[in-house]
Amino acid sequence: MDLKKQSLKMSLAMSATMSFFLSLIGNLSSGFFTIAGFLRSFAISLAISVFVGLIFPMKKIADRLIERFSLSPRSFKARVLTSLISAICYTPLMTLAMVWLAHRQLSAQGIRIPFLPMFLRSACISMIASFLVSYIAAPIYSKIFFKGPPAAMK
Repeated sequence: MDLKKQSLKMSLAMSATMSFFLSLIGNLSSGFFTIAGFLRSFAISLAISVFVGLIFPMKKIADRLIERFSLSPRSFKARVLTSLISAICYTPLMTLAMVWLAHRQLSAQGIRIPFLPMFLRSACISMIASFLVSYIAAPIYSKIFFKGPPAAMK
């Protein structure tokens, strides 16, 4: 199979994984976990994540930055940088959408919580979770879809 198809598969797998964990963590940390809320935030998060994955070519961006910072492509620092790039590209928009949805639902129930503190807390938690998920999942999916991790993932 050609590289574009494999890259698309990896992007979809990463999107689904990232969306699953961020939706789960977001719902659990809110204190209002429901299956319906989780599924709703997962669907929204997945749509946003797939869109971001199609717009930002993560591998190309990571490879350019690894080269720019003169990192060895197979190094720990390169893998950390790649995970950080992924977290920065995916997390803010996904978190904003999920917090906005949760805030809207709480407001409809008459619960008044200031949006900004709710968003900032969630953004911090989501950024850490996103980094860890990317750090762990990217090499696994890379092995699956590319039959071995690309240079930036080893």
